[in-house]
Amino acid sequence: ENIENEFVVDEIMSYFERKVNAVICDLSPQVTGNWSVDHAIQISLNYECTKIMDKVLMHKGNAIFKVFDGEYSMEFKDYIKKKFARINLTKPEASRKQSSELYYVCLGFTG
Repeated sequence: ENIENEFVVDEIMSYFERKVNAVICDLSPQVTGNWSVDHAIQISLNYECTKIMDKVLMHKGNAIFKVFDGEYSMEFKDYIKKKFARINLTKPEASRKQSSELYYVCLGFTG
């Protein structure tokens, strides 16, 4: 499904029949090779995911967001930190050193 499709929330709620404990947002755009464009699109996908998360994640639930580190990363972190009790930043050991992928591990959804 396209994350911007208005039916995604209904499909999630129908499948699980309740709010969920966790949301994992591991979205990536079709990379263009233009870093600024790719980063901006990837961050916008995360914002779209938060719209869904707000409707399907239970109170005190957790979320993980993949982020291409760049110009808008901290702005996105500031946005989501208002929704969680705690946010940790991590880069998996398996991730290539030159990769800009980071993960925000968000704990304790407050809404």
